[in-house]
Amino acid sequence: MQRGDSRLLPILVIAALAASIIATLVLAFYGIYFFFFFIPLAFGLPWSIKKLRRNKARKQWNVEDLR
Repeated sequence: MQRGDSRLLPILVIAALAASIIATLVLAFYGIYFFFFFIPLAFGLPWSIKKLRRNKARKQWNVEDLR
């Protein structure tokens, strides 16, 4: 093991510990709402916007000119 690796290891351990503490706090304070609302919103929103645009474009093509 090189000297640089031995300095990097405690930093990685501290980063992993901080990430686990943050995840625990988020779970404790936001709980089920975080997992069932924010995560699907963050990952599902771009796809739903694309789907809405596609449906809107399809509806515009299907509308007849009634003038």
